[in-house]
Amino acid sequence: TTEIYTLSLHDALPIYIVKPKNLSDEDILEIEKKIFEQKKEELLKQYEGKYIALVDGLVIDSDIDFSELAKRVYATYGYRAIFMTRVIRNEKSHKISSPKFKSTKDI
Repeated sequence: TTEIYTLSLHDALPIYIVKPKNLSDEDILEIEKKIFEQKKEELLKQYEGKYIALVDGLVIDSDIDFSELAKRVYATYGYRAIFMTRVIRNEKSHKISSPKFKSTKDI
């Protein structure tokens, strides 16, 4: 007996959006938010009730505690625009900007 398995491209490939290099932090967060909304049903299955961090459309980390997630993510990726949100049904996501540091020239 031969079994045939099929996958759609949607199931086999992650969603990637090619991003120009000169995007503002706000633009990056908006793109990641759109990816989150597209993948929300799928993400609910694995991460419901948890906070997730998305980079380039991929979940890079998750935790039930936002502060712990943010500490790990910023320690690994540096202080840059990273979309973090709680995965819950019918809840709007909120944008929290990365901390901004003054240049040593300004001090």
